[in-house]
Amino acid sequence: DAEKNLFDAYSKVEVATFASYEQNLDALFDLKTLLDDFFENVMVNHDNSEIRINRKNLVGSIYKSLLKIADIKEISI
Repeated sequence: DAEKNLFDAYSKVEVATFASYEQNLDALFDLKTLLDDFFENVMVNHDNSEIRINRKNLVGSIYKSLLKIADIKEISI
């Protein structure tokens, strides 16, 4: 369920139109709880290579969506 919930929520964000990059970033940050659930309950490195690739692609797609806005790992406070 965690994988499907994350995929469904991300799919909605991906097709949405946002008035600003802030709104887009907020929508991506709203995925945090689902991402936490995904990493706590889903074995990303599954024995089945198709499942493993799909799971890695999902996480990679979310990361790429964040990178379109900013490389947040480069931000320091």
